[in-house]
Amino acid sequence: MRLVKSLRKRTTGFFFKKLVQAVKDKKIRPFCVDEQGLWFETKYGFSVYSNLKDRILELDVNPNWEEMESSFVFNNVREGDTFVDVGANIGYFSMLAAQQKAGKVLAIEPAPKIYDMLNMNVKHNMFDNVIETFNLALSGKSGTLRFVSSLGPKSHLEYTVDNEHKGLPAIKVKVTTLDDLLRDKKEIRKIDFIKVDIEGAEYDFLLGANKTIEIFKPMILMEIEEHRLIRFNATAEKIFGFMNRLGYNYLSVTKDAINEGCDYEEDLKKGRDFIFYTSKTSPRY
Repeated sequence: MRLVKSLRKRTTGFFFKKLVQAVKDKKIRPFCVDEQGLWFETKYGFSVYSNLKDRILELDVNPNWEEMESSFVFNNVREGDTFVDVGANIGYFSMLAAQQKAGKVLAIEPAPKIYDMLNMNVKHNMFDNVIETFNLALSGKSGTLRFVSSLGPKSHLEYTVDNEHKGLPAIKVKVTTLDDLLRDKKEIRKIDFIKVDIEGAEYDFLLGANKTIEIFKPMILMEIEEHRLIRFNATAEKIFGFMNRLGYNYLSVTKDAINEGCDYEEDLKKGRDFIFYTSKTSPRY
């Protein structure tokens, strides 16, 4: 028994020294620890769980994820707003909106393991009363689909299962539309901001959110990548055309700037994130 206790103490001491040295060497940032694991504080004050393995969002080395996008959400979510996070992942943008005193946040994340981490983050930061989480996907119609995970360590859902991905691990995911989801939530009477990052299914999402967008005209931050859209038989032209018909203008987001959109084909070469807004809103950037 003494030997076991001694080995345990030495092992704990060894790993503690390794972590301290890693902080000194700036390989990871200062962190706090509880019974669940390590927590890294973001630039905006809330903390995010890390297992030091997946390194999701890499917040263990950088306190700010997607600097321009984060700054835009920080500056444009107002107190009392309703924020919808489609493809919430571990909840970074959901918590950023909650930190800005959004009245309600709907966080949509289909991957079960990532969804568990999302809930851990929400609970740890005591945002339970603001953020409501949903373990499902949003698309153009309701039902159930099979998805496979990407092979990288971040393990987010990317593709619907087809012959190209035959043999890869797959899971069943409940799918609905934003219009249907909100139809069952009578207490939500407005939508102010939507963030969409769903690995190529963005156009399908828009089809299932048409009524919501048409009625509320929310600001929309959306990732658009042609090579991902192709997997869903969609194009950037369809997305920009859809938004234009609903009366939206757009901003183009690059690594170090946000600019008025000009030519979407040229803007796609400079960045993958776009902000859509109407003449009724005045985005701050």
